[in-house]
Amino acid sequence: MNYTLIRDYKISSFKNYNLIETYILKKSHPISIIFEIIGIVWITYYLWYHLWPYALIVLLLTKTLSFVSVYNVNTDNIAHTLIGKIALLHLHPVNLLIQLFGFGIYLIGVWNHSVEALLFSVSIIFLGHLCGWKKVNPNLSTES
Repeated sequence: MNYTLIRDYKISSFKNYNLIETYILKKSHPISIIFEIIGIVWITYYLWYHLWPYALIVLLLTKTLSFVSVYNVNTDNIAHTLIGKIALLHLHPVNLLIQLFGFGIYLIGVWNHSVEALLFSVSIIFLGHLCGWKKVNPNLSTES
């Protein structure tokens, strides 16, 4: 198999990214990541105490701040960064579905105060990242 190292992965300049690629690239911007982490922490807190209206407000607020803060960011520039390349390489439908499923279990675990569900959900979310690693570096391939 022919592999390309992540540092050698070439992104065509001024590519017209589809909607999902644009969304993932903007979410991989550090400002967006910070807003997402802040949101997850506060949403977890409010859902733990069954205060879902506050969790919804935090969700809307952090998503809006995240969206507005990176609205005018050039996605082509993000795509040429290491984190942008990794985001595009891991943009795999199976990866996204597994992570979405894991996040659903996470929300149920928080609501029900189930540590087992939280541990299981985080494990599922991380397992979703297994799709696409061999594109990052040939040494990460599980094939001989």
